[in-house]
Amino acid sequence: MPATLLTRLQRPLLAAGLALAIPSIGWTAPFSVESPGHAAREEAETLRKAAVQAGASPERTRIVRRYERGAGWRFLVHVDAVPDEAEVQKLLPVLAVAGAAPRVVDLATGEVVAVTAPPPPPPKTPATMATGTESARPSAARRGRREAEGVLRAAVEAHGGAAGGLAAMGDARDVTFQFVREVPVDGKPVVARHVYRRSGDSLRLDVTVQKGTGVDSVTVAGPGGGAWVVSDGKTVPRDAPRTKDIVGRFAPEQLLRVALGVAADIETATAWRELSVVGPEGDDLVVLRPEDGPSGGLVEVAFSRTDHRLRRVTMEGTGRSTVYLFDDYRELAPGLVVPHETETLRNGASVETIHVLGLDATTTIPATLFQPNTQ
Repeated sequence: MPATLLTRLQRPLLAAGLALAIPSIGWTAPFSVESPGHAAREEAETLRKAAVQAGASPERTRIVRRYERGAGWRFLVHVDAVPDEAEVQKLLPVLAVAGAAPRVVDLATGEVVAVTAPPPPPPKTPATMATGTESARPSAARRGRREAEGVLRAAVEAHGGAAGGLAAMGDARDVTFQFVREVPVDGKPVVARHVYRRSGDSLRLDVTVQKGTGVDSVTVAGPGGGAWVVSDGKTVPRDAPRTKDIVGRFAPEQLLRVALGVAADIETATAWRELSVVGPEGDDLVVLRPEDGPSGGLVEVAFSRTDHRLRRVTMEGTGRSTVYLFDDYRELAPGLVVPHETETLRNGASVETIHVLGLDATTTIPATLFQPNTQ
């Protein structure tokens, strides 16, 4: 057993000056084990079956779906209540992916236990690597990685740094976000002006339809736990948690999440560190892709060579390609760099466009706007 797995068990014993062997201690359900993420559910299902064959309980082995920054929605195999260290050891090589170790959690303390992934198989070396053309490829790859490092460093700074963007928004108590959103409904565009307000735990969303079928409305989740919708002059009570969830989807941290979170993602997410520059595009873009080719998740990004800001992100998963487009960036406050024009395409079709009218994270919002019968 690796020394890291002993850490949780040894700590209280060492404090008492004891030296006990692991087999002498009984543990009911000390660990959960979770695989790295997969872009396709089919891949995770194959891994789940392998884990069961390796001894994992079928009733406690399941697939979970989780959003990973920089990679999008991923499917993970989660094995709960693994009874002992020996069973954990059996699952590590099964659930490891391309040298990435599974996540092991000590259920007694909730702490993550550090484990080392089994070494990946040695890469296959084609016979043609000895030729002049093939031997030049590693140099080209290294050059692409070095270029990517420079592009990404500039992008982090241009987007306000890892402490900007989403982090800067998270520090704001009062937020007013105004925007016009267009979405297709039954093949026809619906355009509406939105005003999202947040003050502490209170939320409010005003929607005014400008084009297409729809009804103007005001939705509020007040400070006292109540929630309601006002439409056509009528006030209808609503479930407060559900209302907060719905209104929260229109927060700038959600609608602009990719652009506001890119600096932190570059600093922390593995997917961004695997990118390599593949070349310019047009007059102003530089394009980066995964060095080993796309395998789901983050497929391609493009930054402006002029201002170093994100212009396009392409992601793939579950048989669907999603492209995010950004333009007209403005720095509204130190560290808060916001694109005022965004568009989302799925499988080539536009599903949402947003034109930002304003984002204010400094002005106090009157409490009366979160009270009943307030227009």
